[in-house]
Amino acid sequence: MPGPGKHRKKPSKALTLANGSNRSNTSASTTVIRVIEDARSWTDAADAVCVLLELPNLETRGGLKKVHRDFTNIYNRLDGILTQHAKNDRVAGTIISIFTRMCSDSILRDKLVRDKDLISKLIPLLDREACRLLVLEALCAITHHGGVEVRVEIAKKMSTLIRLLEEFPDDASCAELAIVIVGHSASAVVGNEAPPDKKLLKAIDIPRLLPLLISQLKRPDVSSLLVDHALEFFVKATQHCSKDFFAVPSSVNFLIACTRCSDIQTRSVSVSALLRLHVSSMEKEDYTMDPHTMMENLKRGVPKHLSDPIMSTCGPYESEMYRTLYASSDFMKAMTMYAQDRNRDIFKLALEVGRLILMTEHSVPQGYFQSQNERTGEFEMMDLGLPFTYWVDALPVCAKELRARGTSDMLDMADIIDLKYMVLKNRTDEAQPMAERAIQRNPRVGFFYYVRTLGSNLEEGLRAAKKGSKCPNLTSYVKYAMLFRGLEHAASLGLRSLEDGCSGDKSWNEGIAFIMCAYEDANEFMRSASPDNRGMKTVACLQPLLALIVKGNEYGPDLRELREANEKLKLAEEYAKFLGIKVKNTDIRLARNAIVSRMAAASCEWDETISRYKYEGSREKLKSFKPEKAEDDLASWLENVNLGDEEGSVPDATTTRGHEHMAHPKVNPNDVELYRCSWCRNPSAVLRKCSNCETARYCDANCQKEHWSTHKKACKGKAKS
Repeated sequence: MPGPGKHRKKPSKALTLANGSNRSNTSASTTVIRVIEDARSWTDAADAVCVLLELPNLETRGGLKKVHRDFTNIYNRLDGILTQHAKNDRVAGTIISIFTRMCSDSILRDKLVRDKDLISKLIPLLDREACRLLVLEALCAITHHGGVEVRVEIAKKMSTLIRLLEEFPDDASCAELAIVIVGHSASAVVGNEAPPDKKLLKAIDIPRLLPLLISQLKRPDVSSLLVDHALEFFVKATQHCSKDFFAVPSSVNFLIACTRCSDIQTRSVSVSALLRLHVSSMEKEDYTMDPHTMMENLKRGVPKHLSDPIMSTCGPYESEMYRTLYASSDFMKAMTMYAQDRNRDIFKLALEVGRLILMTEHSVPQGYFQSQNERTGEFEMMDLGLPFTYWVDALPVCAKELRARGTSDMLDMADIIDLKYMVLKNRTDEAQPMAERAIQRNPRVGFFYYVRTLGSNLEEGLRAAKKGSKCPNLTSYVKYAMLFRGLEHAASLGLRSLEDGCSGDKSWNEGIAFIMCAYEDANEFMRSASPDNRGMKTVACLQPLLALIVKGNEYGPDLRELREANEKLKLAEEYAKFLGIKVKNTDIRLARNAIVSRMAAASCEWDETISRYKYEGSREKLKSFKPEKAEDDLASWLENVNLGDEEGSVPDATTTRGHEHMAHPKVNPNDVELYRCSWCRNPSAVLRKCSNCETARYCDANCQKEHWSTHKKACKGKAKS
């Protein structure tokens, strides 16, 4: 407020405006005006009026409870002053300040917004210069702490905020506050999985808003608070408003350029936004293959540029297409031998079926016995008197026979066959409890864990992948299938956690652990899985996205660091086409392609601007990221320890990133060790430290025993020191 005023003594009760005052309304009104005009700031004015009206202390929980009990009376007195002096900017600003303090209590805030339509009282004041910043601050506070309902109410009035950005493009404070409000409230409209309400979508007017945001992001004095909330809006709006973003190429280029900025959370959020940007146009990944097409193509011979990589890396017996060919052929032979066997030995068939299931995903052809009709020349289904017609329906018959044997290894095989049958019948969710029961009976069978990774629960799927990967005697198929599923789950969980977390909190630390786990597993998959593995084309698209999150700030605009992944992807897609598998434009593939194809242009447009963004300065200093902290976070998560907020804290589900940008450290994957067994290198649900040195960690006594010959020297040296 202009100019310092005189210090005033605390008003006596004779000056109050409460019911029963011995002053006339005119005199009381004059007193309020004088108190406000003498105040040196909005805060002092609000304090003075609160004292004058004998309001409870709005900075304490007890005071706010008193407001609850007398809300109607207190509101009417404040609103009466506001109405009586509606044209007085200082009075309006002071009363708004008091209402804003009341909004720190969620119930009072909802009453003010829902029942008293506070937003409609605030919005018109934005056109009054003296009140503008104060009202924007009030709306910031309300949207930051408000729920979806409150934010939607503000979104309905978005046209006024957009107009402010148009009319005052050079007012940095106004723009920053307006975009903070936009980031929260507009995101409440477009940030859900379900399509947004058309009326609300029209109200936030993204085609008009987006160029204004881009213009503000290019300001030389742009703050990280503004960048934060613009990004919050981008990551929420891209899924349902992709056409609007593609219509403003600079917005897409901005997200792409941000994947190389210095702040890891900004890189992560940008990757999330680019993935959402392509949801509406993406195709669902399809890993099925037509065995007939595959066999016909293999009969014609594998082209040299496809056979050479297989021969030089894994060999034909580890190649997925050859394993599938062998398994399909062996399955049909086993069926033929069973049908021709006079004794119809179902036990012998069951053993072979169980063996083949562990060889490859496509081990059970979707076929049946048929013969050619001599009269019509058509092939018809044959009735051979078997207990099944379609080959796939032989699986439960085989499982039943094995289960009747009663031995532990036969029960394991029976469960494997039953679980495979349920997966083939698209009953994956139904298979989850059965797989869990099988794990409880025998926790050393990797296929049981693999089926658990196919469920819809990402946390349980990741945990199963990590536990299952240390099972003994894993076939290549089961090993890499679990590795693939685990890294997909970890990437999804990591993106979600980094989007929601702030530096140092549990969500942030957990997100780092997930992303590093996914990144390392993606590298391992690309390094050791067969080049024709059905998951390779997905991993070769996902790995660059993870690499940009982890160390995108180290990459150049030509992205030469992604050259190997690009080559892996090209080769994997050629294998898919050879096998008759259509390459789908998934969201991961489209996001990766956009980054690779547009990074040069995006960098040219945005690098200089982004380099000016500061993420430390007067705010929280960069915190060093401790490798052992990531270990402990993932260990706790794997042990299913509750990592929620402290008791009594109720986080706002609609708040993604904090009101203040939290600086995030650079993460070097070479320095970050996830909580993994020192011997088998896999995270475990029960890792224990070596009691001697307390440095090495093991899944169990067997891992410790296997590692002892390597570890004993370091262990004894550590203990002595």
